[in-house]
Amino acid sequence: MTHDPGQARATANEAVARARSFGASSVIGHALRVAATAADPSQAVVLLQEAVEHLEQSPAACELAHALVDHGTALHTMGDPHRAAQQLYRGMETATACGADALASRARAQLASAGLRPRRLYSSERDALTVAESAAARHAALGLDGQAIAREMRIDPHAVSELLSAVFTKLGTDRLGLRRALGI
Repeated sequence: MTHDPGQARATANEAVARARSFGASSVIGHALRVAATAADPSQAVVLLQEAVEHLEQSPAACELAHALVDHGTALHTMGDPHRAAQQLYRGMETATACGADALASRARAQLASAGLRPRRLYSSERDALTVAESAAARHAALGLDGQAIAREMRIDPHAVSELLSAVFTKLGTDRLGLRRALGI
C-alpha cells in the first residue's frame, strides 16, 4: 500500500460531490470533514468551516462536535487563536452533550496546548443560563430580533445583545442552533 496524497484528495473530493448530490446536511458535513483530512491546512480550514455550517443544520450533534474540534485545531494551526478557541469550546461542549468523552478530552487538550483553560461544563447547558438569559434565548429561538426581545423583556437593546452573547457562549451555538440547544 502506497501513500498517494493526490489520490486521497481526489477520493475525498468525489465523496463530497456525491454527498452534495444526495443533499442531506449531515452527509455533506461529514464528507467535508473527511475531505479536510486530505487537504492542505488553509484549504482544511475552509472545508471544516463549511462542514460546521452544514452540520449545524442537521441533527448529527456528534458529527458537529467532531467538525468543531477539527476546525478549532485547524484554525489554531493557521494562527487564529481567537476563532480556534471559540470552535474548540463549542466542540468540547457539544461533545460532552452527546456523550463523546474522548472527543471532549481531545478538545480540552487542544485548548490547554493553546494556553487556554477550558471552562467548567455543566450537567445541562440550560442549567448554566440565568433567568434573564433563558428568557432572551427563548425569544430569540422563536425568531424575535434584538429590538423585539428588548420590548418584550422591557430592557435596553444593548442588554439583550449582552444576554444573547452569554447564551451563545454557554450553549456553544448561535441563532441557527438555538432552537435545538434549547430543545424547542
